[in-house]
Amino acid sequence: MRINASLWLSAILLAACVWPSSSFGQQRVALLIGNEGYTEEIGRLKNPHNDVELIGSALKSVGFEVIFVRDAGLAALHQALNAYLRRIRGAGRDAIGFFYYSGHGAQDATTGTNYLIPTDVTAAADEELWDRSLPLTEITHKLKAEAGNATHFVVIDACRNGLRLRKAGSRALLQPKGFVPISQESGMLIAYATAEGELASDVGDYAKILAEELVRPGVEAVNMFRRVQVRVRAAIGQEPWLGFNVLPEVHFAGLPTPTVSVLQLSEAERTWPLVEETNNESILEAYNKQFRDTVYGAMARAKLEELRRQHPASDIPRQSEPSQSSATPPPALKATPIPAPHLAATRDPSGPTSAWVKLCEPATTSTRENDGRETKKTFDICLTHHERLDGNTGMVLVSAAVRQIQGQEKQAFMVMVPLGMLLQPGMRAAIYPKDAWEKVQRNEKIDEAKLKTITLAYTLCHPAGCTAETEATPGLIADLKANSGLVVLAVNASGQAVGFPVPLSGFEEAYKGKPIDSKEYAKARQALLQQITAHQKELAAAQQKNAKQ
Repeated sequence: MRINASLWLSAILLAACVWPSSSFGQQRVALLIGNEGYTEEIGRLKNPHNDVELIGSALKSVGFEVIFVRDAGLAALHQALNAYLRRIRGAGRDAIGFFYYSGHGAQDATTGTNYLIPTDVTAAADEELWDRSLPLTEITHKLKAEAGNATHFVVIDACRNGLRLRKAGSRALLQPKGFVPISQESGMLIAYATAEGELASDVGDYAKILAEELVRPGVEAVNMFRRVQVRVRAAIGQEPWLGFNVLPEVHFAGLPTPTVSVLQLSEAERTWPLVEETNNESILEAYNKQFRDTVYGAMARAKLEELRRQHPASDIPRQSEPSQSSATPPPALKATPIPAPHLAATRDPSGPTSAWVKLCEPATTSTRENDGRETKKTFDICLTHHERLDGNTGMVLVSAAVRQIQGQEKQAFMVMVPLGMLLQPGMRAAIYPKDAWEKVQRNEKIDEAKLKTITLAYTLCHPAGCTAETEATPGLIADLKANSGLVVLAVNASGQAVGFPVPLSGFEEAYKGKPIDSKEYAKARQALLQQITAHQKELAAAQQKNAKQ
């Protein structure tokens, strides 16, 4: 199977087109309360301070003004709520408010009222507990009555299982109970970290997952909270509760609708022709994993089933990842130093390597404002890249690129290796000076202290291979210019560290120079693939001839 060059370029462009909105349109204010400093009698907690830091960082990144309150007694809770209400009212119409509480909370089993428990509750007497705690309904009623023009999100990460109250009284709390649902007001969403009546864990997973989802571009708020529900259930078995009535659409991280000229089709649709004819199970399995919920994923599964019916498993080329429970898991790549790796070679070790080239493609992002107007922005995405092809199959053995996006200072350094490489804990690369580069080509011992290492975080697997990237800092760019080669390290299915060599000669000229014509490059690359195809036919004819003799 041959891979079109545009697939590598398109995959990089796809990763580049996740855009946070530069202007969110509404005023956004958040009040985050983290209570953990309780008495031993009530039950200390470990994570609320960290929880509000995680949520606060996420909200700041999507345009919220954030008010932090930690270890608040009852008076401090009332003061913080009143200050928050004043700020919401001052933000004007269509403001967005986000109230988050992490700490102890419990239900009065007699009245069914939910309470947030302040840190200055020191006695376990039931009457004092409720009298000195803040009812959740007081918060929601004030938000609606005093800031009804805003859209409100109320998130209660409470009812922690460390609450130690057990005493009975006239308003008995025989066991701490989780919150009960409350009536939903229009314009307000209420989320609990766990199901009604249940207790939550104090491990901080809900806050971590919520923080990750808050910054996901293009996801509407209700769908975002539903994603949190699914992820929390999968991670720790809790069932977060969600309640809302009439709610306007809110996109915390903006509403980007990027359009890139090379990505007119869905990724599944665009890449299916590249795997449609293969009989390689590992490729079909990887494709199905990536696009399981599409019609093309269903076709990949159907083809897998048909292959397995027709042929014994041993007859089908297949790569499988070692089991997580294996007694001998694949070795993790060490941070330093990097030993001279086993170099991946083509069947024709000298064949073919393309030069470093710069290619640029126009791209457009489109952001819809609250009033329905659509704002478009056009820019260029440029790749200074190099790829090495298998001289017999045309498969990409390794690609490396520096991605530059017009108008952005930060650049990315990206690599791609063949499908089937394991990516945990991520890929790495080593930059080789001239003498070490010459030695490694001859499989001679090198001075590992001279190597400069790069750690690359996994980004995406697709039929062309697996990609990873890191920021291309000025120092990294200087190293790429000044040295002779780099080796991209990954781990194959058998646990062996494999190095993919990339020469750096020509990088500086391409990086500094003007982009080449993309159409001419595509023609030249197609001609190269045709030469490889012709070479394959010659080899096949020669093998048939030898078999007959």
